[in-house]
Amino acid sequence: MYDNKEDYDMIFKILIIGDSGVGKSNLLLRYVKNEFMSDMRSTVGVEFGSKLLTIDGLKVKAQIWDTAGQERYRAITSAYYKGAKGVLIVYDITRRESFTNLEKWLSDFKMKCDDDAAIVIIGNKSDLESKREVDKEEAALKAQSNRLAFFETSAKENENVNIAFLNLVQQVVKNVKATMDEKFTKDNTTNDKKMNGKKINTNERITLEDTDEEKMFSKEKKCCGSK
Repeated sequence: MYDNKEDYDMIFKILIIGDSGVGKSNLLLRYVKNEFMSDMRSTVGVEFGSKLLTIDGLKVKAQIWDTAGQERYRAITSAYYKGAKGVLIVYDITRRESFTNLEKWLSDFKMKCDDDAAIVIIGNKSDLESKREVDKEEAALKAQSNRLAFFETSAKENENVNIAFLNLVQQVVKNVKATMDEKFTKDNTTNDKKMNGKKINTNERITLEDTDEEKMFSKEKKCCGSK
């Protein structure tokens, strides 16, 4: 989308988690490359992709981590939760067990990530309607009870994949901007007290040392990896 691989205003990490075999890797592949593999093998550890978008006038780079769903890799994949600003929690509409396990994945993510991390529930493989074991209405109610967005998708048919990722990215951008605005207001209030009524130059850039927000908004982008 952009000629310069460094040409973005914000960068953040989002995760795709859920049981093995629910279609996480194909969701990533469909979103990033608009491709689908019918013989996709289970992820070992983690896989990575990225996407550039424009959200609210900002050029955004989403780094997307696809994690293994097998229990034996849980210790490895959970290490990647730290610093994530958003997550897609995926289940397979033809496997009720994967839907039941949503609670475990949701709890695990919330324990390791920031309170304001964005979360979207995904019911994948909607093209397999004849094999459905989880009603859409039931899943929607579960998401609603947790105040989370919910989509049914088909990576195979490219149904709702882009809109689900876009919804998550939009939530992340909104949350990060709110955090920055809150810190800006707090810092200005503190500076007002320190200056004892003297005028402050509000055009100066606020620097947040060693924080994720600073890395996201840094124009130098010294910390960011390549696409």
